[in-house]
Amino acid sequence: MKRVTILITNYNYGRYLNRCIRSCLNQSMPSTEYDILIVDDKSTDNSCKILNYWQGRENIKVIFNEDNIGLGACCKLGVMSCRSPYIVRVDADDYVAEDFVKFLYMWAH
Repeated sequence: MKRVTILITNYNYGRYLNRCIRSCLNQSMPSTEYDILIVDDKSTDNSCKILNYWQGRENIKVIFNEDNIGLGACCKLGVMSCRSPYIVRVDADDYVAEDFVKFLYMWAH
């Protein structure tokens, strides 16, 4: 089991998705210690194409909603799908520093 899950929620943020995902993959914490779960809320832009590219790659799982359910419900779905004891939520237009997960885990643990 991974120690930390980075939960990314997305709705029509295809413009920012690649940068967000790359920053989450580029963590100083070993990749064996964390994974990335992306919940797409029925985006109508190029988000699905981008997420299909990343899905199944190193530590990445994508959930595609069949209906647009809103941010709160996407977060709940993501949290319910996580198996890690620690979850950190990131918006699809965020860019995180390379020590982001490591420091949060150190403070929580």
